[in-house]
Amino acid sequence: MVQTMNALACLKPGLGHDRIQSLLQALLRLQLPLQPDKVFATFDRALPDGSDARTCSRILSGLAEANALDITLLALSWHERNKFQLNCSNYSAVIDACAKNTSWRKALQLFSLMEHGKVRANTTAFNSMINACAKGGLWERASWLVNSMLQGDVQTNASSFSAAISACGKVGKWRNALQLLSMMAHSKVGCSTVTCNAAISACEKGDECYKALQLFRAMPQSTVEPSSITFSAAISACAKDGGWQKAVHLFRQMAQR
Repeated sequence: MVQTMNALACLKPGLGHDRIQSLLQALLRLQLPLQPDKVFATFDRALPDGSDARTCSRILSGLAEANALDITLLALSWHERNKFQLNCSNYSAVIDACAKNTSWRKALQLFSLMEHGKVRANTTAFNSMINACAKGGLWERASWLVNSMLQGDVQTNASSFSAAISACGKVGKWRNALQLLSMMAHSKVGCSTVTCNAAISACEKGDECYKALQLFRAMPQSTVEPSSITFSAAISACAKDGGWQKAVHLFRQMAQR
């Protein structure tokens, strides 16, 4: 029920709001295992005249917000079956749902379908795909996507780099994480606390404690405020390197914040 309310909360009042609200409620109440015919029939009854760009986006976003991946994918299929021209926002919503469910294989399929359908991926679509790869441990694919954005003249942001750096960090690829951080600076994308946390954690997990502390100490110069996660990663790096005095100092510094 909470998921249903979250899905409805993301809808803004407007044309067809009540009908979309009723459709989402009906879809989210369908019993498992889902039967595609029943899902399609629910759509047919609710939208006898078909869909439009705004309606499609609101439905897919609502289902994605409810974390209802299987229904979201069937909703996408229904629109395709009805010859609806899907746009980048539609695909992004579904890829985001895949990322939340760590269904990176389905996310990759959708991203490929989008490209074959000649729908140009924007920053939101790329970031959703990078997040899906990061959660699936696909650090090489995540890094490749960031490179593709830079080479394809798609605007990158802190979220693009943070997710890719995090993907590298999870598997101890600290060199690749630092390379992405360097690319971020070269691209003049402002660094964030989340990005620094990901890079420091990558170094700490790769037993590059000195580099982790270097990044931590450089944060004030970039006017980036460290968080409790930043301190925890730096303290862990000190502990691994036998620098217990530094670890105690950082712990006290964190406690005084």
